[in-house]
Amino acid sequence: EETQPGGLLEGKANATIAAEWASGIFDPLDSDDTQVQQVHLLYGSIERSMMTLFMTISGGLEWREAARPIARLSWIYGFVWVVYIAFMIFGMLNVLTGIFVDAAIQTMMNDRDNLIQTQLEERNSLINTIRGVFAASDSDKSGTITRQEFQQLLGDAELIAY
Repeated sequence: EETQPGGLLEGKANATIAAEWASGIFDPLDSDDTQVQQVHLLYGSIERSMMTLFMTISGGLEWREAARPIARLSWIYGFVWVVYIAFMIFGMLNVLTGIFVDAAIQTMMNDRDNLIQTQLEERNSLINTIRGVFAASDSDKSGTITRQEFQQLLGDAELIAY
């Protein structure tokens, strides 16, 4: 839920760069040049460009393999590619990582708060149990336990088992 804006921004950046490159790439069918064919293979359509860009930022494709063919076409394409990678790696992905880390910290803090609350409830339950034991041992209902009542309490098998 918190990562949706980041994912949308990443997708929009991919689509924008992919569309720009696909519009500048020509059809290699009439060319025997392997460089032109490699550029067409990686960036020949919006879909191919988006996949290439995604693979370069996610580790599925070496940067050099993706950058070299496009940079040989024009230094402007090479510059745009480097700016895109810098933005995605150092900007976008760090923001997404920060969102995940923040969510993990919030979850951990909630767990810590829940643990403290559970321990307090257990403590209160134990105190109430002890009060009940002492109240039941106060046979004359004086609000205090005499020595004789306390010794009877210590001899009670149920209390010893508890």
